[in-house]
Amino acid sequence: MSRTTTTVRFEAGGRLPTVLAAVGCAAALAAALAAPDLARAAAAQDWPPFVLVAGLLLVGLVADEDGLFAAGGHSLARLSPNGLTLYAGTAVLVVAVTTLLNLDTSVTFLTPVLVYAARSRGEGEAPLLYGCILLSNAGSLMLPGSNLTNLIVLGHLHLSGRGFFDAMAPAGLAAAAVTATLVGLIHRRSLRATRAPSTDA
Repeated sequence: MSRTTTTVRFEAGGRLPTVLAAVGCAAALAAALAAPDLARAAAAQDWPPFVLVAGLLLVGLVADEDGLFAAGGHSLARLSPNGLTLYAGTAVLVVAVTTLLNLDTSVTFLTPVLVYAARSRGEGEAPLLYGCILLSNAGSLMLPGSNLTNLIVLGHLHLSGRGFFDAMAPAGLAAAAVTATLVGLIHRRSLRATRAPSTDA
């Protein structure tokens, strides 16, 4: 593939987010003009989660620039004698962070750490990436704040954290266990690797 072709494809891909953002803004404007009262009510209900996610992404950019994600990934790689241990440990970590903080925090901050951990060991990234994303969703069933959608959908019920946990913990734990097992089985070959982590940090 020529350099010119690569550049054209890169530039075309670079325009896609701008086009999608423009379409989204146009749709939001059309909805606001069509039903101003409903649009105002929806915005009042939903704006805090979107602001939180935007803030997390900005914090994540700063953390990556400072090398925090890379340092965390290299540390995880050094602590794990093999791929299976790394996968099992990160599965527990992802569910714990999702439950105690929330899904968006888990995906935003743990995904890059796990990518660096896999690369540090010279292993495939797929098991840790799929595990992080899917287990973040499974773990978000545990508490109301574990998933911002829980707060949006169930906020009017005013459930206590204990009541929500009692009702949802069995389903959440079952979902996490099944998800971790299936991802582990699918990627079992790469998880058996015992490569030593790279010393280049």
